[in-house]
Amino acid sequence: MIFIMNTSIIPPNFEGTIKVKDLSIEEARFLLLNDWTSSVGHESSAVVLSLLLGKEIPMNRISIQVESGDYIIAFQLKERLPEGFTPNEEDLLNLDYKLRLLAFVE
Repeated sequence: MIFIMNTSIIPPNFEGTIKVKDLSIEEARFLLLNDWTSSVGHESSAVVLSLLLGKEIPMNRISIQVESGDYIIAFQLKERLPEGFTPNEEDLLNLDYKLRLLAFVE
C-alpha cells in the first residue's frame, strides 16, 4: 500500500528497516497511479499536495499501520514552523519543502 502524508512520521507498529529517498513530483505522480490512501491531516497540506501532484488528495486525519512492502510519500517542510503558526496554502507553497519516499522493507 502507498500512503500519502504531510509528515515523515514513522507509524508506531513498524519494526524493521526503512529506506528513505528524495522523490521528484514526477516520481510521486507515477507512484500514485497505483492504489493509495491519504492520511494527510491538514486541509491546507491536502490542497497543496493536490496542486503539486495533479490529483485530488483529500484531507484524511487517520492513523495508519504499515507493513513490509508499504510506502509513504511524505510532504516534508525543510524548516520548523513557529509555535502556533498554522500555514495556509499560499504559505506552504512559499516554504521550502521536499517530497520523501519511505520504503518499509523488513
